[in-house]
Amino acid sequence: MPTSTFPFKPTLVLDLDETLVHAKVQFDEPPYPARMIMVEGCPIWLALRPFVHQFLSSLAVHYELVVWTAGKEAYGRAVVKELDPTGSLISYSFFRQDCTVEEDLDGNKFYIKDLSLLGRDERTRICDNNPNSFCLQPASGILVEDFLGDPEDRFLKKLLSHLTKVAILKDYNMRLDEVRHVVVPLLTCSFGDFF
Repeated sequence: MPTSTFPFKPTLVLDLDETLVHAKVQFDEPPYPARMIMVEGCPIWLALRPFVHQFLSSLAVHYELVVWTAGKEAYGRAVVKELDPTGSLISYSFFRQDCTVEEDLDGNKFYIKDLSLLGRDERTRICDNNPNSFCLQPASGILVEDFLGDPEDRFLKKLLSHLTKVAILKDYNMRLDEVRHVVVPLLTCSFGDFF
């Protein structure tokens, strides 16, 4: 991944399905609020998680936002376009081909999102509803409650509050460290050092 255009910001990786959106391939309209999008001629009913636009626009102030889905690229790009039509919030998108594929004991495939491939620092976090996605960096994972189309869902509102506080506190601590590095050497100098 290219170096960050916001090196002072931590990176926040966001999953799509059941984290930011709920999608179903079907012809009939689902019983929850959703809109149909076409992906390669296939009708997909897409429900955006409540508060998702506020969530993205608020966090883009504090984080470099990256979407990483285990879905196929055509699908992922279509959903990202729905979430960020102007392309001003989400810096990068990654898809199934960017995941590491593993198999469980029953031979079922699962997809791992190896955060080390991003080339970002230890402040990088991932929000995903599947713990397998961040099994290589479990300390960096934030497990998200599944979103299945419920219009009363409030999870992103709670998560936004938490992630904003973390970003502000870390930014405050980082600035405090910068001040300490400047102030402490000055305090250890004698006045004779300046004249």
